[in-house]
Amino acid sequence: YTSIIVNLPGYVITSEYFDSYRLSFNVEVEVKTVPCHRCNKKTGTIYETKTRKIRHSFWHERRCNLIAKQRRFKCKHCKYRFWELLPGVLKYGRRTENFKKQIARTALNGHDNKRVAKDLCVGQATVQRDINHHSFLEVQKKLSEQAVQKKPDLSEIKDKQNQINDDFSDVKKDLDELEKKN
Repeated sequence: YTSIIVNLPGYVITSEYFDSYRLSFNVEVEVKTVPCHRCNKKTGTIYETKTRKIRHSFWHERRCNLIAKQRRFKCKHCKYRFWELLPGVLKYGRRTENFKKQIARTALNGHDNKRVAKDLCVGQATVQRDINHHSFLEVQKKLSEQAVQKKPDLSEIKDKQNQINDDFSDVKKDLDELEKKN
């Protein structure tokens, strides 16, 4: 329930800490077994764990950090060891995708990069990088929606093909007539 309020799908909040400037949530991943990166078979054997601090989006004007226990698994089948991927965080990321979106949207709503960087406690280059990333994702989303909407019907394709064949045959006849005249 609490993970839905804080917009943390895939996590279970084990404890939290609040003060006037920040929120910290101790979280664990809901999934108990994960597929191996090498052989793709499910495994649940935990080899080791480590604690990671991940920055999450600001919540009621306070910084929000996730203290996540990331697990390293050992596959029973191929003996391969691998770290689990945390939901909403890229492989080597220290920020959630929600926080990146928040940075980009704040900057794109008319605030300059310097102000956004100061308010959200990140660098100006980070703001620009997140704007570029967010814009790229939005363009991809719109292009995929257009591709889905413009799926041609099979009869349309056949009609177009017949039209091209007819045009080509007309051009071929014209060329044959020109050769006969010469």
